[in-house]
Amino acid sequence: MENDDSGVRYSHCRCLSCGQQLEFPTQQVGQQIGCPNCGARVLLKAAYDPLSNLAAHSTAQNHHAWAWAFGAVVVAIIAIFSIEWSLKYPNLGGGYVQPSREERVREWEGRFRNADRELYGTKVATDEEIHQWATNYVHLEDEGIRPDGMLIREMSGDK
Repeated sequence: MENDDSGVRYSHCRCLSCGQQLEFPTQQVGQQIGCPNCGARVLLKAAYDPLSNLAAHSTAQNHHAWAWAFGAVVVAIIAIFSIEWSLKYPNLGGGYVQPSREERVREWEGRFRNADRELYGTKVATDEEIHQWATNYVHLEDEGIRPDGMLIREMSGDK
């Protein structure tokens, strides 16, 4: 395809009867004309334009490059978070690891303290009482007995 001084783009095709090369404005693509050499009807088709094909090919390559780059960034982010997670929680290696008894007691102590503050607005129970409640609750869990949570609901104010 070529441009003239007025900016009109021209294309070329050949007559299938006599082989004459025809030049025409690209907006006439799809029209039929009579060949000026032999008079046969010629369907005007856009000629192969290696530059436009190259541009389309390079655009497709750019899309593929962007897709690969995006994928690489996503994989890198996942890897970084996985490494950070494994360093932060080394016991979680391949599966769930039951927290130690002491960790579970501390967790329940925190829950009971929060419930104490929420219900009464201040600390009412002593640290020893809270520790005893948490220890008892963990003991029941260890025995396979699941209390119905009545004590927790009462302390947190939920009815």
